[in-house]
Amino acid sequence: MAADATRALVCSYDWPCEEALSVAWCESRHDPAAVSPDGQNWGLMQINESTWRPFFGEARWSQVLEAEENVRMAWEIYQRAGMTWQPWSCKP
Repeated sequence: MAADATRALVCSYDWPCEEALSVAWCESRHDPAAVSPDGQNWGLMQINESTWRPFFGEARWSQVLEAEENVRMAWEIYQRAGMTWQPWSCKP
C-alpha cells in the first residue's frame, strides 16, 4: 500500500492522525499483510487474534489483512479502550 494511501486511510478516523500513523509504523511498518512472528497480531495495526477474533467474529476476521477492515477494527478497539492506545504494544 502506498504511503499516501496509508496516510489517507489511517487519518480518515477521528483519532490523532500522527499518533495512529506512529502506532501503525511501529507495529507493522505500515504493511497491511504483516503477521507477527508468533502469529498473534495481524495487519496494518496488528490486531491481536486471541483477544479480538471472538469479538469481531469469523466473517470480519477473515478480512483482517485488508487494510480498510484492519483500520476499522483498530478504530473500534481504540474507542473501546477509552480513546487510548492501551491495547497496543507500541505507543505514540
